[in-house]
Amino acid sequence: MIKAGSRRVVFVVVVVIGIVVVVVDGGGFTVGKEQREFDYFILALQWPSTSCTNVTVCCTTNACCRRAVSPTEFTIHGLWPKYEGKGWPSCCTNETFDETQIRSLFEDVDKYWPTYRCGLVSSCDNRKGSFWAHQYEKHGTCGSPVILQEYDYFLTTLTLFYKYNVTEALENAEIVASDTKKYPIQDVLNAVHSAFKVNPKLACVKKGIIKEIYLCFDKQFKLRDCDATKSCPKSVKLPKFHKPHEPDVIKRAIPIVIDIEEIM
Repeated sequence: MIKAGSRRVVFVVVVVIGIVVVVVDGGGFTVGKEQREFDYFILALQWPSTSCTNVTVCCTTNACCRRAVSPTEFTIHGLWPKYEGKGWPSCCTNETFDETQIRSLFEDVDKYWPTYRCGLVSSCDNRKGSFWAHQYEKHGTCGSPVILQEYDYFLTTLTLFYKYNVTEALENAEIVASDTKKYPIQDVLNAVHSAFKVNPKLACVKKGIIKEIYLCFDKQFKLRDCDATKSCPKSVKLPKFHKPHEPDVIKRAIPIVIDIEEIM
């Protein structure tokens, strides 16, 4: 029995050719568009040097400009639910990022999941927020039924990052940062395969510079093969990190909306 004055909640579930749309009347979980449950996860890792190449404005939030030791390892871009073949679900609920929910993880999130830009980024419904908000609202909210909460999304991503150390796998194969040396792409792929027994995927920018490496997981977070690499030439580079021209001057950046996810 529903008591007088209580909020009325109506659940409507419509199944059309395998697509489930859930509508909640009264607040909370909503789905803005029809999209089916995802098939697997991609752990996207980015190379700091590539991300920092064109940085011209520094701010306190930009990891390219920090006075700490220059980054020499891949960092987290995000954990992305993905469909087999093409496409992925996005912005699956109206939930907004709440930084207080990951307060206990903040030190590691700030270190291993940094942003390399100043300014805000677009998220769902044209909301503007932090890099972490963008990742959670666009991708993390689509992790159901495997990942249901914001804290779980960030903890799971960090755990996978710790367990599968791509930088270490490459270093063990003597693939290290260099401004001059090129590596056969197959050597890079083989180094990761040798460590984890699955095929990763690479993303490159111009001149074969590695931008990101992807590891793929099933819904039980067991490693699986990724799709074939298509954006890289036969020889690739992993450039060294170079701080911006004025690393000691931390300027207050004018907020600029930048979509740092060229792929997702």
